[in-house]
Amino acid sequence: MTIRQFKYFLKIVHCGSINKAAQQLDITQQSLLAALNSLEKSLGFSLFNRSKSGVALTARGQAILSDVQQIVDICGRWDSLRDCDAEVRMPVRLVGTSSMINLILDRAVLFLKERYPNVAVELNERKKGELMQMVKEEPMIGLCGAIPPDELDDIRAALEKNGLSIEVMGEDDYAVIINSGHPLAAGTTLTVEQLREFTAALYPRDDHSSFFYSKIYQYFSRGHAPYYGTKQESLLNLVRSDAGVAAVFPRSVVKNPNIPSGSLKALFVEGCPMPGLNCLIYPHQHLLSPVEKAILDSLRDSYRELRA
Repeated sequence: MTIRQFKYFLKIVHCGSINKAAQQLDITQQSLLAALNSLEKSLGFSLFNRSKSGVALTARGQAILSDVQQIVDICGRWDSLRDCDAEVRMPVRLVGTSSMINLILDRAVLFLKERYPNVAVELNERKKGELMQMVKEEPMIGLCGAIPPDELDDIRAALEKNGLSIEVMGEDDYAVIINSGHPLAAGTTLTVEQLREFTAALYPRDDHSSFFYSKIYQYFSRGHAPYYGTKQESLLNLVRSDAGVAAVFPRSVVKNPNIPSGSLKALFVEGCPMPGLNCLIYPHQHLLSPVEKAILDSLRDSYRELRA
């Protein structure tokens, strides 16, 4: 449960309508419903009865109304006492895709701990679709890779409705990741025909169909069923342990600190350009605390250093 969810609850009560509440909050109805559902799940009971004319509090919703109002009022008074430069505050909340977390987050968190030792960091690892939903429901700093360039405008528009900005940090070209011990690792590129030598290692089937570069998997070996894993590192370890297995990831994964250095190689495939965009997602500048602004600068600096 969060103060934000409580504020949403009170707004719905005031408006008597989820649609009107979403309009006044300047967020999508879907995001408001997601936050309400999450709150009801945490509480263990429904808060509203819904009808065509609007919503009305359930008996349990009515029972907690005054308590929720009191909690929000108390937190509001506490906010007015907060020193904007104070180091002790709510945790900095971060969510990232696996490749982005492994690429730059460790440096940024180290900076935060050195400069603000009393600030806690809440880190969440999610796939792209889950990350987008998470930052909309509970605004936080997001690190998302593999965003298709032609989808950027639509993603930006959807985030703007929820008070969020998206910033392109740069391209992280996807490539085929193979075992450094494979004979083809001596080259600089692969041909489509050479992909037939490899069995694909990929995420579960329900995620594969929506993957940005899913079409490339049609060129992998048909002689063996693909290997599946739910974590990026588990797939990379499959490639590391079996030279006949390959995966498609950003080139940066070969720098994963949990994978032995030099054990993997990233190769582009001739005729299959696969640029993806690495992006920062965060609440609009006026909503950020000084600590959050500092961590954003650290993330940018870490990314630039790695790209230099």
